[in-house]
Amino acid sequence: MDPTYYLKNFEIIGKDENDVPLEIHEVTDSYPSGDWQIDLSEYNAHITYNSENYIKIFYNNDEKKIYMYLNETDYRIYALIIRQIS
Repeated sequence: MDPTYYLKNFEIIGKDENDVPLEIHEVTDSYPSGDWQIDLSEYNAHITYNSENYIKIFYNNDEKKIYMYLNETDYRIYALIIRQIS
């Protein structure tokens, strides 16, 4: 299963070296630990979310946190929270 399936509001803006639009599943690396990463730093591309443009997203499965990088040093941290709804 694609680990980013729940990220419906993520939009990749950019193209690969062949001028083909990037797809999220093409640039996502998954690891046995459950961590995953989308790294667009080698492309002229970004992911737009919450009116900000990110070049890299890293999900830490142990922490259940998503680290979203605006550049190599500036990032935002989002936490995944499960709550009862019924």
